Amino acid sequence: MISNRIMFFATLASACLLLGCSAARPLHRSPAGIRASLLKRTPVGTRYEAVEAFLRKEGWQPNSYAGLRVSAEPNPKDMAGNSPTQEVRQTITVFLGDYGVLPVFQRLVQGYWLFDTNNQLVEIFVVKHLQGL
Repeated sequence: MISNRIMFFATLASACLLLGCSAARPLHRSPAGIRASLLKRTPVGTRYEAVEAFLRKEGWQPNSYAGLRVSAEPNPKDMAGNSPTQEVRQTITVFLGDYGVLPVFQRLVQGYWLFDTNNQLVEIFVVKHLQGL
Protein backbone atom coordinates (compact mmCIF):
# COMPACT_ATOMS: atom_id res chain seq x y z
CA MET A 1 0.00 0.00 0.00
CA ILE A 2 1.34 3.43 -0.93
CA SER A 3 1.64 5.79 1.99
CA ASN A 4 -0.25 9.08 2.00
CA ARG A 5 3.03 11.02 2.00
CA ILE A 6 4.33 9.35 -1.17
CA MET A 7 0.97 9.83 -2.86
CA PHE A 8 0.94 13.53 -1.92
CA PHE A 9 4.41 14.19 -3.37
CA ALA A 10 3.65 12.21 -6.51
CA THR A 11 0.47 14.25 -7.02
CA LEU A 12 2.30 17.52 -6.37
CA ALA A 13 5.09 16.66 -8.84
CA SER A 14 2.56 15.63 -11.48
CA ALA A 15 0.59 18.84 -11.03
CA CYS A 16 3.73 20.95 -11.44
CA LEU A 17 4.68 19.18 -14.63
CA LEU A 18 1.19 19.32 -16.09
CA LEU A 19 0.57 22.94 -15.17
CA GLY A 20 4.02 24.10 -16.20
CA CYS A 21 5.78 25.14 -13.03
CA SER A 22 8.91 27.17 -13.70
CA ALA A 23 11.20 24.51 -12.21
CA ALA A 24 10.10 22.07 -14.91
CA ARG A 25 9.96 24.72 -17.66
CA PRO A 26 12.53 27.43 -16.86
CA LEU A 27 12.06 29.42 -20.09
CA HIS A 28 8.45 30.09 -19.07
CA ARG A 29 9.65 32.22 -16.17
CA SER A 30 9.63 36.00 -16.52
CA PRO A 31 12.65 37.63 -18.18
CA ALA A 32 13.56 39.04 -14.73
CA GLY A 33 13.47 35.52 -13.23
CA ILE A 34 15.64 34.09 -16.00
CA ARG A 35 18.06 37.03 -15.67
CA ALA A 36 18.34 36.53 -11.89
CA SER A 37 19.22 32.87 -12.44
CA LEU A 38 21.86 33.76 -15.04
CA LEU A 39 23.36 36.42 -12.76
CA LYS A 40 23.78 33.82 -10.00
CA ARG A 41 25.74 31.65 -12.39
CA THR A 42 27.67 34.46 -14.12
CA PRO A 43 27.82 37.39 -11.67
CA VAL A 44 28.77 40.94 -12.61
CA GLY A 45 32.57 41.16 -12.78
CA THR A 46 33.02 37.69 -14.35
CA ARG A 47 35.63 37.68 -17.11
CA TYR A 48 34.60 37.24 -20.73
CA GLU A 49 36.43 33.92 -21.09
CA ALA A 50 34.69 32.44 -18.03
CA VAL A 51 31.24 33.48 -19.29
CA GLU A 52 31.96 32.05 -22.73
CA ALA A 53 33.13 28.75 -21.16
CA PHE A 54 29.99 28.60 -19.00
CA LEU A 55 27.71 29.19 -22.02
CA ARG A 56 29.43 26.46 -24.04
CA LYS A 57 29.24 24.06 -21.08
CA GLU A 58 25.47 24.66 -20.96
CA GLY A 59 25.26 23.69 -24.64
CA TRP A 60 24.49 27.20 -25.93
CA GLN A 61 26.27 28.70 -28.93
CA PRO A 62 27.61 32.16 -27.99
CA ASN A 63 27.96 34.84 -30.67
CA SER A 64 30.23 37.78 -29.96
CA TYR A 65 29.83 41.34 -31.28
CA ALA A 66 31.76 44.55 -30.75
CA GLY A 67 29.97 47.23 -28.74
CA LEU A 68 26.49 47.24 -27.28
CA ARG A 69 24.10 45.01 -29.18
CA VAL A 70 20.74 44.23 -27.56
CA SER A 71 17.60 43.57 -29.55
CA ALA A 72 14.90 45.63 -27.83
CA GLU A 73 11.35 44.43 -27.41
CA PRO A 74 8.51 46.98 -27.55
CA ASN A 75 6.77 45.44 -24.53
CA PRO A 76 8.89 46.16 -21.39
CA LYS A 77 7.57 43.06 -19.58
CA ASP A 78 9.29 40.94 -22.26
CA MET A 79 12.71 42.37 -21.36
CA ALA A 80 14.91 42.45 -18.24
CA GLY A 81 18.18 44.29 -17.69
CA ASN A 82 19.54 47.73 -16.89
CA SER A 83 21.29 50.25 -19.09
CA PRO A 84 25.01 49.95 -18.37
CA THR A 85 26.79 53.00 -16.98
CA GLN A 86 30.18 51.91 -18.40
CA GLU A 87 31.28 51.72 -22.00
CA VAL A 88 30.32 48.33 -23.48
CA ARG A 89 33.18 46.91 -25.51
CA GLN A 90 31.66 43.54 -26.35
CA THR A 91 28.32 41.71 -26.29
CA ILE A 92 27.77 37.96 -26.26
CA THR A 93 24.35 36.90 -27.51
CA VAL A 94 22.87 33.46 -26.93
CA PHE A 95 19.66 31.83 -28.09
CA LEU A 96 18.49 30.28 -24.80
CA GLY A 97 15.55 28.41 -26.32
CA ASP A 98 11.93 28.71 -27.33
CA TYR A 99 8.49 27.39 -26.50
CA GLY A 100 5.07 27.32 -28.11
CA VAL A 101 2.40 29.86 -27.28
CA LEU A 102 -0.99 28.80 -28.60
CA PRO A 103 -0.90 26.75 -31.78
CA VAL A 104 0.69 29.33 -34.09
CA PHE A 105 3.21 31.34 -32.06
CA GLN A 106 6.68 30.76 -30.64
CA ARG A 107 8.28 32.65 -27.77
CA LEU A 108 12.03 32.99 -28.48
CA VAL A 109 14.25 33.66 -25.46
CA GLN A 110 17.62 35.38 -25.91
CA GLY A 111 20.33 36.35 -23.46
CA TYR A 112 22.83 39.17 -23.80
CA TRP A 113 26.02 39.43 -21.71
CA LEU A 114 27.63 42.92 -21.85
CA PHE A 115 31.35 43.44 -21.15
CA ASP A 116 33.32 46.59 -20.37
CA THR A 117 36.73 47.62 -21.70
CA ASN A 118 38.42 45.33 -19.14
CA ASN A 119 36.52 42.25 -20.45
CA GLN A 120 34.44 42.05 -17.28
CA LEU A 121 30.70 41.43 -17.24
CA VAL A 122 28.69 44.58 -16.48
CA GLU A 123 25.12 43.52 -17.30
CA ILE A 124 22.88 40.71 -18.53
CA PHE A 125 19.74 41.29 -20.57
CA VAL A 126 17.05 38.71 -21.25
CA VAL A 127 14.57 39.34 -24.05
CA LYS A 128 11.55 37.31 -25.14
CA HIS A 129 10.34 37.76 -28.71
CA LEU A 130 6.94 36.58 -29.92
CA GLN A 131 7.13 35.10 -33.39
CA GLY A 132 4.33 33.77 -35.58
CA LEU A 133 4.89 30.47 -37.34
